[in-house]
Amino acid sequence: MKIIAKLYKGYAGFFGALSSFGLLALLITSTCLIFHINSAKTNTEITSDCTYADEEILDNGLKVCYYDCDNGTKTIEISEFAKCPHVD
Repeated sequence: MKIIAKLYKGYAGFFGALSSFGLLALLITSTCLIFHINSAKTNTEITSDCTYADEEILDNGLKVCYYDCDNGTKTIEISEFAKCPHVD
């Protein structure tokens, strides 16, 4: 117990700074991850004039959803594990 007390007294500033930098790094990393996930979301809003046509999985891990709309064909790229949105 005395050894731990000596170490704490001798290195308290170091361990405090280390834990502060660790918490700061964790905060920055989690913030960047949240922004990255939010920016990766695509606009999956499909208008009511569109009907689901087909889907295709690409080599890069994305899925392309095809829709036939009144004003032409619309495509949306999403994760290959996500489901293509359907119009209700």
